Amino acid sequence: MKKRIFVIIYILSVAFLFAEETEPAILARGPIACNGIEYLGLNTIEATYGVYEYKNDTIRIYFTQKEIVLSDVWTSFSCSVKGLKYRISDDGLKVIEYTDKNGWSAFVSFKPEAEYVCDFLKKYISRQNYFINLAHDKDTFSFPAILEF
Repeated sequence: MKKRIFVIIYILSVAFLFAEETEPAILARGPIACNGIEYLGLNTIEATYGVYEYKNDTIRIYFTQKEIVLSDVWTSFSCSVKGLKYRISDDGLKVIEYTDKNGWSAFVSFKPEAEYVCDFLKKYISRQNYFINLAHDKDTFSFPAILEF
């Protein structure tokens, strides 16, 4: 009996060693009010800027509630999140644009080789809508501090 318990404990401890640990994306900077969204050329669109740190990557986000009309350089991006557009920025980043049915848009930049883009966006959009719905004042805005995906 003692031998069986030891074997079970040993198997469970080995399983925990090999379990994949998730590392959350942490809001490192923001929200910062700004005039102009970097990826749209010269503009004075009112936006809020934030930076997430995730593993060895920096993810920049511009959030706005202003209506955005994109040029033809933006193309469809296939993902579990519908309605995404993307382009490669002048500094080589993959920039994804998302417009929510509630009237807000986000421009999110990733390293070109980032494989977690869809997972990050799905979680970000869900949490951002949650925070927007919680706000008592339409002008009150906050990015989610932690995104686990």
